[in-house]
Amino acid sequence: SQETKEKLDFQHRDATIRSLSDEYKSIMYINVDEDTVAFYREDTTLDEWKKDIDKHSVMMTVFAERFVAEDDRAEYKYLLSPITMKEMLTKDSEYRFEYQRRCKNGEYRYHEVKIKRDESNLENLCAIMGVKDIEDEVQLRLQLEDALEMAYTDHLTGLYNQQGLFAKCKEILEDESVNSAILFMDLDNFKQVNDMYGHGMGDKVLYEVGKAIREETRGKDIVGRYGGDEFVVLIYDIKRPEVAEEVAERIANRINSVCGQLKLQVQVSA
Repeated sequence: SQETKEKLDFQHRDATIRSLSDEYKSIMYINVDEDTVAFYREDTTLDEWKKDIDKHSVMMTVFAERFVAEDDRAEYKYLLSPITMKEMLTKDSEYRFEYQRRCKNGEYRYHEVKIKRDESNLENLCAIMGVKDIEDEVQLRLQLEDALEMAYTDHLTGLYNQQGLFAKCKEILEDESVNSAILFMDLDNFKQVNDMYGHGMGDKVLYEVGKAIREETRGKDIVGRYGGDEFVVLIYDIKRPEVAEEVAERIANRINSVCGQLKLQVQVSA
C-alpha cells in the first residue's frame, strides 16, 4: 500500500541520515528535483543563521554570501548547484569537498561537506548533506605537507633535492600518455670558484645557476639540484625531442653568463 511504501521510504531515509549523524554536526535533506531543503540538525557554530529557508538554491546562495570565505565561494555554489549535484550523484552515490567558513567568533575554519544520495527515493533525486569542522585535520595535513616539502627541498638553491627529484620524476614518468625529457648537467670550472673566491661565493654561484635554470623552464617542469654542482631538469609534456635541445641551449647560455654578472674572473659553464 501507499502507506507502507511511505513508511519504508522514511525508514530508508532515516537510516541514511543516521549513517551521517555520528560524524557530521549539521545535517539537512535536499530534494534536488524539487529544489527544497529541510534541516535535521542545526549548526550551533553559526551566528544569526536562519533555518527557515526551504528552497535549496536560495539557502545555498545566501549561506555562501554570508559565511563562506570569498576564495571558496564560487566553488561552493558550483558544487551545491542543482546541475552539479545531479551530475555528481548520477555518476556516484556520494561526493565530498572542503571550504573555509566564518564562525561565531569571526574566524574562518575548514569544513567538509558530504553529499550522499538517498537511494530509497525513486521519484526524485534526493540527498543527505552533512557538514563538519575539519580545521584540526587540515592544519595537521598542511604541516605534514610543509614538512615533506622541506624534506624535498635543497636549502641552498630552493630547488628540489635528490630525494625530491626521485619522487617527483617517478610520479610524472609513470604517466605513459605524456612525453617528457630529462636533462642532466654539471658545471665546468666550478672548483675554481671555490678555490679563488671561497665556498661562500661558490654557494652564490650555485644559487644563481639554480635561479637561471628555474627562469628558463616552466612552472610544470621539475628542476632540482642532484648534488654538488649537478642539476636535473624534467621537461614535462613535450611534443618534439627538439624542444629538449632548445631548452638545454637556453639554460647553457644563461649559466655561461652567471659568473660575468657576479664579476668573477672564472667562466663557469654547463
